[in-house]
This record gives sequence, structure tokens and C-alpha cells, in this order.
Amino acid sequence: ICSLDLDENLSEEALDEKNAEYLETFPRRPSAALVKLIHDRCGTQKELSLRSGISEATISRMCSDDNFRYDIRQITRIVISLHMPPLLSAAFMESCGVRYGSDDAVFAVSVHHCLYVHG
Repeated sequence: ICSLDLDENLSEEALDEKNAEYLETFPRRPSAALVKLIHDRCGTQKELSLRSGISEATISRMCSDDNFRYDIRQITRIVISLHMPPLLSAAFMESCGVRYGSDDAVFAVSVHHCLYVHG
């Protein structure tokens, strides 16, 4: 199971099953979640830094410190730069402590959805 992507050559049922399995195994700790996302979606911290504009040093701290205080801009940059589908971005935001219903979460999800769908 590698990632939640919508453009795979799978039947809708097979894709739903794969996505459910991926989300069930998605780490709940923010550092582990980011490590998995980097591994699955871009390969290296350096590549994420290049794509997101977040420094390598900051990404390294994010990958090793569960107490890192993410701000919504960092989360949004990661989500967009990794082209994460909405369900996966929601799981990542939740692991970082962002809860749906907050103004920041609604804004981030709206921006991301527009870019993902219309990108």
C-alpha cells in the first residue's frame, strides 16, 4: 500500500479498499506521519524542502519531534507540495493537531481542495 491517489488504474472498489487500508495504517504521531508521507510521495526531506519552501532544518525537526508546533501555513505547504488528496491531507492535519471546524482548518482544506481538484 503506497498512497491515496485518485488516478490509478484500479476499479473504484479496489481503489476504495486500498485507500481504506492506507488510512488504517497511517501513523497518528506527526513525526511518523511526515516521515511516511515523504517516503511515499517524494523520497527525501530535501525534495520536500525544495517543493514546499520549508527549510531542510525545519523539516528535519518535524520528522523527529512529535512536539514540533506546526502552523497552518506549514501544513498547507506540505499538503500542497505533496499533492495529497483530501482524505490524506485530513489525516495528516489531524495528526498535527489541527481539527476540522477551526477557521484555519477550513481555510487550508478549501485552498487545498481547489488546487487538488482544479490544479
